[in-house]
Amino acid sequence: MKSNKHTDHYYAAMWNAILAGKTWHGDFTNRAKNGDYYEVSQSITPIMDEKGNVSGFASVQRDVTHLRKVQDKLQHTDRVESLGVLAGGIAHDFNNLLTAILGNAALAQRKMDDASPASKHLNAIENASHSAADLCKQMLAYSGKGMFVVKPVSLSELVEKMGKLIDVSLAKNVVLKYHLHAHLPPIDADVAQMQQIVLNLITNASEAIEGKSGVISITTGVMHADADYLNGYIGSENLETGRYIFLEVSDTGCGMDAATQRKVFDPFFTTKFSGRGLV
Repeated sequence: MKSNKHTDHYYAAMWNAILAGKTWHGDFTNRAKNGDYYEVSQSITPIMDEKGNVSGFASVQRDVTHLRKVQDKLQHTDRVESLGVLAGGIAHDFNNLLTAILGNAALAQRKMDDASPASKHLNAIENASHSAADLCKQMLAYSGKGMFVVKPVSLSELVEKMGKLIDVSLAKNVVLKYHLHAHLPPIDADVAQMQQIVLNLITNASEAIEGKSGVISITTGVMHADADYLNGYIGSENLETGRYIFLEVSDTGCGMDAATQRKVFDPFFTTKFSGRGLV
C-alpha cells in the first residue's frame, strides 16, 4: 500500500493495538504483479515475554477477494428481489387503474359519433393506456409474476429478422455489422423478451456513440465458460461450467465507467436525464 493519510492512520492504529497487547484485525487492498487488485483480511497477535513486553507478533493474512465478490452478489440479489416485490405491487395496482381507464374510454366511444372532435382524443387515451399496459407486463415479468411463452429460439435468426427494425432505430452515421453464427443451437426463451433485449442493447449502443460516426457490432456464437470466466458475473453462483450460447453487442462509443458497470443490471437505473411527465 502506498503511503497516504488513510494508510498512515491504518498503520498507526495497528501498531497502537499491538503495542497495547491487543490483537489487531484489519482489511486492505493490494495489487498483484500482474496488475490485478485483491483484498486481504489481516490479523496480527502480539507475542508477550515474561515481563509483559511485546517481543514479537504472529500475523495471518487471508485473500478474501472471492468472498467479497460473493457478498456483493448476494447483496445485489437481495436488492433486486426487494425491487421485484415493489415492481409487482405497483404493476398490479396500476393495471387495475388502466382497466378502468380503458373501460370508460370504450364506453365513451360507443356513445360518441365518429365525426366528433373528441373521438381522436379518446383514441389517443386508448393507445397510451395499451402502451402503459405493456409496461405493466414488463414490470410483472421482472417481479417473476409475468406470463412467458418459452420455446426453442435461434438467436441468430431472431437478430437477423429484427435487422430492418433495428436499422430504422439507428442514426444515419452509425453502421451496424452482423457476425452471426450460422448453425447456432436453439435456446429456450420468450421471443418477445429476447427481441426487447436486442433492441435495447442496439439502441443504447447507438446513443453511446453520441452523434458521431461509429460502428455497432452484434455477434452470436457458442463458447465454453469455465469457473474462472463465470466467477464475478451476476448470477454466476447458479451457473455451471460448460458450453453457452452468447450474444455480444459492442460499439465504438464512450463506454461505461466502473460505477456504471456495477449498476448495469439494476432495474430502473439509467444515466439519462429525467423525463418531463407528470412528475
